[in-house]
Amino acid sequence: MSCKNFLGGVIVGLAIGSIAGLLIWQRTGAADGKAKDDLTEIDGIGPKIAGLLAANGIGSFSRLAKSRLEELQRILEAGGPHFRLADPATWPEQAKLAAASDWAGLRDLQGQLRGGRRV
Repeated sequence: MSCKNFLGGVIVGLAIGSIAGLLIWQRTGAADGKAKDDLTEIDGIGPKIAGLLAANGIGSFSRLAKSRLEELQRILEAGGPHFRLADPATWPEQAKLAAASDWAGLRDLQGQLRGGRRV
């Protein structure tokens, strides 16, 4: 392989990687100026569910707070059988507190929850 072909391959590889990275960045909401929040702060949401939500355009507390229960259930159902065990009923309520930076209120609410469910 010549040096010219090798460099050409490297450039093409970098371009493809950059395009893929940009598409992921746009998909998660980072491109529109909205910071991506750590949705695992919400009781009942772990890293896999946070990734599933982000892949469906829900990457911030404010977006999650505005989500309807039916939308969240549809996303979980589409994610497969593992995700169907999750109960998103309190996620918007928790996310509203987190979006407002009411961490004390969020922790108080979470004290009443187990796995995101009211006990």
